[in-house]
Amino acid sequence: MNELKAWGKNPHHFKQSHDYCCPDCGRGLFVCDRDEKKWWANRVVGFHPDSITPTIRSSVVGVMVVECLYCFIPCWHHVTMDSVRIAQINCPNWPKLSETDIS
Repeated sequence: MNELKAWGKNPHHFKQSHDYCCPDCGRGLFVCDRDEKKWWANRVVGFHPDSITPTIRSSVVGVMVVECLYCFIPCWHHVTMDSVRIAQINCPNWPKLSETDIS
């Protein structure tokens, strides 16, 4: 397995999402309406391999930064390796292995 590296927007600058809802506007982050181009995969704007805050889930491998589909404010949530694999396949912003950078 390849080592997961940080890329994109730094989650330390944003609020944590609880229950997969935007902490600013309260709407769901994972809408899947491709016809309106409001598909969650288009809104992943970063990843960090640290958990940022404590979690009781031992399967957490880091946090994903997602831009809200409605208010466009980024936030983050804990992710497992299964979520990372799905994101790597579906997210157009997820870099190739040689393109890791964080801002």
